[in-house]
Amino acid sequence: MTIQWQPLIEGGIPVLGGLYATALGFGWLGQHSVASGFKQKLRSSMKWLGPLVVAFGLFTGWQAHQRAAHLPASELARSIAAKLSLPVQVDEITSLDAVDGAGNTITYHSSINATLQNEEERTRMKQLLEQQLHTFACRSPDMTKLLSAGYAIEWRYRVTGSGEEFSSVVDADACVRDR
Repeated sequence: MTIQWQPLIEGGIPVLGGLYATALGFGWLGQHSVASGFKQKLRSSMKWLGPLVVAFGLFTGWQAHQRAAHLPASELARSIAAKLSLPVQVDEITSLDAVDGAGNTITYHSSINATLQNEEERTRMKQLLEQQLHTFACRSPDMTKLLSAGYAIEWRYRVTGSGEEFSSVVDADACVRDR
């Protein structure tokens, strides 16, 4: 595990400052002599301001960590493809041929070994694929983890018998709308 320096610095500085202010506010540091009116007010405000700054530092560090931990989709897609031995036969007529990524979209390329005779069959096939893929993406733990991390999942199907191509994209908002 490597240290993420940016989140550590972005969150660490306010946390340390807040801890210092808290220690001053409660009189754990510094001289314990009788303080003047202004110093007494400053000290009492540091009692609540210090923990507030600590909380802000923790929030800032977490946000910086989230930004640093978000891998490009292309790198994530390479990792997914490396774990599979492509092409993979999904069912009797469908195979997963490749996985790639661009921006925040991970694209799965599949082929269907079928022949679509007319427009009605093409429309029915497209609707069925979109429904199945949407259900799979919104219910699969691995897919929901990707979606909640800000990635979109795209499936591209090529029908080998007719050369037709279908595409369907699911993002986190699509799953939220269905709940």
